[in-house]
Amino acid sequence: MNEFKKLKWDPTSDPSYLEEQACCFIPDELLLDSYVYQNLKRRLPKEKRVSGLCNVVSFFPGKKYLPRFPKSSSLTKQQLEHCLNALKLINQNKSASQLKQTEAYSLEIYNKLSGKLADENAAFNQFVRNSWESDRGTIARLRNNLYKYGLSNYHKKVRRYLEYRNFYKEECLLSTTCTEQENVEVEVNCINNLLELGTLARFSQPSLKFECKLSAQTLPATTSNIRSNSKFPVSQDENIRHLLKDNDFDVVISSSGLKRLLDNTDPKSKWTIPVTIELINVNRGNEVCTKKVVFIDKPLVSSRQDPLDLKYYSMKRLVKTNFCQYEAFSFEKQDTYPDEKLANINKKLIELEKQMTGNIDNTKKSAEMSQNNEGVDDEMMWKKKKNKPNIIHHNVNYRLWRFKQIVNNNSLMKNQLRNTEFNLLVRSKLDGCETTPSGSLQPVIVKPKIELQLQYGANIPTKRPFSNLYRVRLHWDTAEVVSIEKCTLQKVMSEATSLYQYNPYLGLGMLNNLLNELRKLQVGNYLLVHQPKHEYFISVLVECESPLSTVQLHFEVDNCEIEYDIKRNWVPIDLNYILPIHEFEKRPPGCFYGALRLRKKGGVTKKKKKLQQKKK
Repeated sequence: MNEFKKLKWDPTSDPSYLEEQACCFIPDELLLDSYVYQNLKRRLPKEKRVSGLCNVVSFFPGKKYLPRFPKSSSLTKQQLEHCLNALKLINQNKSASQLKQTEAYSLEIYNKLSGKLADENAAFNQFVRNSWESDRGTIARLRNNLYKYGLSNYHKKVRRYLEYRNFYKEECLLSTTCTEQENVEVEVNCINNLLELGTLARFSQPSLKFECKLSAQTLPATTSNIRSNSKFPVSQDENIRHLLKDNDFDVVISSSGLKRLLDNTDPKSKWTIPVTIELINVNRGNEVCTKKVVFIDKPLVSSRQDPLDLKYYSMKRLVKTNFCQYEAFSFEKQDTYPDEKLANINKKLIELEKQMTGNIDNTKKSAEMSQNNEGVDDEMMWKKKKNKPNIIHHNVNYRLWRFKQIVNNNSLMKNQLRNTEFNLLVRSKLDGCETTPSGSLQPVIVKPKIELQLQYGANIPTKRPFSNLYRVRLHWDTAEVVSIEKCTLQKVMSEATSLYQYNPYLGLGMLNNLLNELRKLQVGNYLLVHQPKHEYFISVLVECESPLSTVQLHFEVDNCEIEYDIKRNWVPIDLNYILPIHEFEKRPPGCFYGALRLRKKGGVTKKKKKLQQKKK
């Protein structure tokens, strides 16, 4: 109360004065010295100083997937940093004359520690291999929207079995081995690009300065009507029939079928490829010619899939809808299909499904298939933004290749090989294109590379991404992009040779022998079947009418199932591929966390005790 008495209030108490004055204010100078203001000022929170607003925060993809190791590295942090810098120089193929003094010093340390580094890499890979048992169990248990989308499309692919005849019997066995012979030479040349149709997308590479997660909302709808010839098997593609009028070719194959036949590195794999051999009447001028053509369709989907196979299919579409979404240009002609023929094909598929109703729809498995297919689009579509359709630009090209086998015969040989020559038509497509520094357009193929143990590093390249130009490395569950690797043809060849001992020349020789044998077969429907028991042979099955045949193709529809136990082998860590997380931690791939200083032999270094003065 005494504080208020100290204030100089207006002593005027006359009512006439109050009427003249609208308001009466206390001067600020008096309030500043008062006890009330000083007490409130102490209680007010102090303003926080904000610093570093202009600093750019560096982002490292995959930083949140940090591992826990049971031990530390045998090298110090400084030594690991020098080894990382040296590994960068090795990957860049820098010559000794271009090296700086610090770079030369890093290479010198790397060479001195090469023995210790090799031992640690072996111990690191062994630790990651032991962790694979628990990691693959986690991968199998988590089933997100990518898994559901892949499952719905898998059920549609299984129905492709119904488009082909049911009963087959074994005709012969063909070898998939080929040896280098001095007197045999196989030449493969591209003659011409006969036709290009559709729309080509423009590849847009993300900067990865911020977190880049590919959402399932960007996936295209699972229900899409076929409106182009090239989406049918090559045996039903009308574009090929038109090309046959002005061009001469003996074998037609899809790019997926070509990749499957060229890959003979896994003798225990299982696959089935339909083959159709027809006699086609071709009008050439005033004459009608009969041409025998072998059609090799794309492989049928395997009846046994695991969760990783389903997620890979979804991620393969994710990278296209996110990185190849803008149109670069359209070809002059578009790939369309007549509505009348499309209606006839749809009727034929409905009749086939009705024939299999007793075998399929009554099973518990088919009920789950139909239920899953109906629910996925309803669940995914409501999340998608309006007026922003997720489109995968479709394009196709038909290239004509010539296979020529030249034999330098020896008169002393009894079984002499003959010179052969035939034309091969390959149907393929491109994911997009990009502009080179010179201004020209370069075709681009984008494939996902699923990283199964990203917390430990990048896995070595599997056989799937071979022949692609951009390798998008994603986390197996979140679909976070951690790296986009640009691969040259020489790099892909080096990986295929060193990791899988793949010889492309032997692959072309095997393909040449296989296609020559198929050309000798009679007109009809065939299956190329490879079982684990066949190893380096392919079984050729021919269509028959007897139900007592060796193979019933439609039987695979009943036996299709998802294997929730991931049985695939462990993939080692790539010791040469540097991820952004390695840059952040300053350690090379395949190494544990580094120690601040080396430990002494016989125990851990102890801290020195401070000397204390004795009290007298």
